[in-house]
Amino acid sequence: MTTKEKTSRAGIEDGRALFAFQKVKEAKESSNVKFDQYKSYVKKLPSLIQVNGFGQALAFCFQKRAFL
Repeated sequence: MTTKEKTSRAGIEDGRALFAFQKVKEAKESSNVKFDQYKSYVKKLPSLIQVNGFGQALAFCFQKRAFL
């Protein structure tokens, strides 16, 4: 990989991280989301993805409609 490719990849990853941080911050400040439940749900999500796969984890999230 060239330096330019590394820089653009880092830029994309930084953008994703910033977007995720902003969404978590919005959820914490939102009055209609109980942040403790949100935090618990988010902590369980990686293991849900590993056990069931990404598609099934997304299907579960949409079915549950936990925080969407």
